[in-house]
Amino acid sequence: YVYSYKWYERNVLRKRADYLIISFMKSGRTWLRVLLARIFMLKFKVNKLDIEIERYAKFNHRVPEIFFTHEFAVYKKKDFLSEIKKVKKKNKNRKAIILVRDPRDVVVSYFYDTTKRHRVAKAPKDISSFIRDKRFGIERIISYMNIWADNRKCFSKVLFIKYEDLRSNTS
Repeated sequence: YVYSYKWYERNVLRKRADYLIISFMKSGRTWLRVLLARIFMLKFKVNKLDIEIERYAKFNHRVPEIFFTHEFAVYKKKDFLSEIKKVKKKNKNRKAIILVRDPRDVVVSYFYDTTKRHRVAKAPKDISSFIRDKRFGIERIISYMNIWADNRKCFSKVLFIKYEDLRSNTS
């Protein structure tokens, strides 16, 4: 039986991860991946920089298993809140890093990604409407961040990291 990669991601990689890194789309996840890849490369003497840092753990058991997710970013708020209850049970002994970015920057980046790169048909085509749209806009982004902040006790330990802090001080 062949499983989809999404199924494999949700049911295998996520469950065995030591850390979950959670963020809304366009919040700096690639930047964080590059920083972590460089750290792992130096610390664990890896010869090649690979931003798919999940691969490092396959070859070196000392490298922590990390699972990146935009957990529930596509859910409606009421669905998100019901899903959080399931998350609490699954993750009470797990560590999480929640990556946040200034919502104003997220919404602009998300607009260009949604309308120019991926061309999502339902997305408003002008930035003003996009910012105010309940499905895509700033209200949704802030709500997402607040829900994770309010439910941080889903995990044994949580670290909030600001994208802007990573950019200003990478040392």
